[in-house]
Amino acid sequence: MKSFEEFEKEPHLDELKIKMKREFGIELQRRIYSWNNLTRKLEDHYYLENLYEEAYNKLD
Repeated sequence: MKSFEEFEKEPHLDELKIKMKREFGIELQRRIYSWNNLTRKLEDHYYLENLYEEAYNKLD
């Protein structure tokens, strides 16, 4: 077993403090929403068609 002082000196503690902040939770929710939104769009045939068309037009 480690003492409390030894535990506080470990480098992972700073990462844990960051993850415990409210801003981290909000950012995580935003990223999950963005990922879900992008996933929905990529499943839409019309969105993909427009995406390919835009990419093709940029090549010209």
